[in-house]
Amino acid sequence: NGNSAQVIEEEMLPVMAEFKEIDSCLRTSAREHFNVNEAFFLCQKAVTDPIAPLFDSKESMLKPVAVAALQRVFYLCDKDKDGILNDKEMEEFQMKCFDKTLNSGDLEHIKDTIRRFSTEGVTTTGITSEGFVLLCKIYAEKGRHETVWIILRTFQYTNNLSLQETFL
Repeated sequence: NGNSAQVIEEEMLPVMAEFKEIDSCLRTSAREHFNVNEAFFLCQKAVTDPIAPLFDSKESMLKPVAVAALQRVFYLCDKDKDGILNDKEMEEFQMKCFDKTLNSGDLEHIKDTIRRFSTEGVTTTGITSEGFVLLCKIYAEKGRHETVWIILRTFQYTNNLSLQETFL
């Protein structure tokens, strides 16, 4: 209906602002077949890729256990152990986690995104640990926490951010 954007604006945004742990708001009606599939999709996403273990919405920051896990991922991807993910290491990371190549334009966009929030996140040789963790924080904040989960699951983390027993 025509006023659904207005409903979101007037009713849902204040609720989401007050209760930071709310992931999504959606007006739905089974009788009118309105947003039913979307509601199930959001429920499924909340279960398969939960934001709560990763991100403290009230403080607007990654939780310490998530930061520790992501720092371990960074360390494992930093093959030459220089404290920087160079372009080659980032390309290998991208392929390992997402099974896709990372072109130079995408990589520059990632670096620019990090630079917007941090002067220490990117150096002339690549992305720092701080920049890598910051990038994951940005994904979580923007509702793209499934991206962070893909990374963590690739490196054998469970939903409670412990390492899988089969890995140990």
